[in-house]
Amino acid sequence: MIGAFIGDLAAWTWINEHDKFYPQLFSDVAEKSIYSDIMLFTSKILLENPNISRDEFMQAHQCRFGIGNAKINAEYDLMRSIVIGWIYDEENISPALQTYCLRDEKEEVYASNFIANLIYKLRTGSSKNDAAQVEFCGTFRSFTKEEHWKCGNGVLGYLVRAWISFYDSFDFGSAIHNAVKKQGNLNLNCILAAALADAMYGCENYFVKKKFNGGRNIEHLNFVDNSLYHLSKIKRTFFPKNNARTNVEKHFWHNSPCPFSDKVITSELKRRITKAFYTSWENRYGFYLDNGWFYVYRSFILLSRFKLKELSDGTFRIVQYQKSEESKLYDLKDYAIEEAMYAVEYKWDLISEG
Repeated sequence: MIGAFIGDLAAWTWINEHDKFYPQLFSDVAEKSIYSDIMLFTSKILLENPNISRDEFMQAHQCRFGIGNAKINAEYDLMRSIVIGWIYDEENISPALQTYCLRDEKEEVYASNFIANLIYKLRTGSSKNDAAQVEFCGTFRSFTKEEHWKCGNGVLGYLVRAWISFYDSFDFGSAIHNAVKKQGNLNLNCILAAALADAMYGCENYFVKKKFNGGRNIEHLNFVDNSLYHLSKIKRTFFPKNNARTNVEKHFWHNSPCPFSDKVITSELKRRITKAFYTSWENRYGFYLDNGWFYVYRSFILLSRFKLKELSDGTFRIVQYQKSEESKLYDLKDYAIEEAMYAVEYKWDLISEG
């Protein structure tokens, strides 16, 4: 959810301080829009009272923001759906949408259901292609193929274009770079693309390629309560790319023998590899999950990657082990995966955040 607020600030920066956009993504003086206010208000109410009635919720909304028109309320429902996709888990998303989204027109209902469920799938580790198979009277993927929605001016059209911005991205920042080039409401474009990208990539670091100047660690936003940062940590099931000390250079991968190809990965060890940890001086090598691949890295150097295959007995094995061109300088003997594996297997109580 934090990424959606950053997307809002990035849109302001693109318009008002364009020279700051690519080097740092958003200006330190960027101003949030009413869309961020809607998300903040919705999250505050639902975290304090997750069972609040529809009537009470609507009354609180109208007291704070007024009645509004159909177009505005449809856009506000998308903002509420982003929040719902983070606060509620799969089985509770649909009831929450029916209760706390105020519009009931067909397109708005479709868009709200899709974005909430897309965020849920992405924050629980699904790849882009798997997440796109979420269904609401058809798969979301089928809607992204239709020109009508790619060009539409309604909320579902905005969501389809935001998905394309995200799908064509390689990390959090590049999704927003893509979104500013789409037609229509810039804030809406950036918020939606950033919300999707945050669910998959995280948003603690903004990376740029070495040939450009820029990049930053994104500190806590002063208008966002710590409870929302905590929510992001506990609701995400994996360690994401933009929270890691990695890089976004173009890498060339080659297959390589894996020292752990025969190692039995239990479901608990898989959970630890997936959840991973923040690297430190004592534990320099770490894992992160990106679109179905587990990556091994250290100090902004990307070294290797692999996938986990489940066997019939419920255990897993490392498959498709590959090494990057950077490994030829920094990891000839597979020290990186050995150290990262040792950390999650034997030092979990020291490095884990839960």
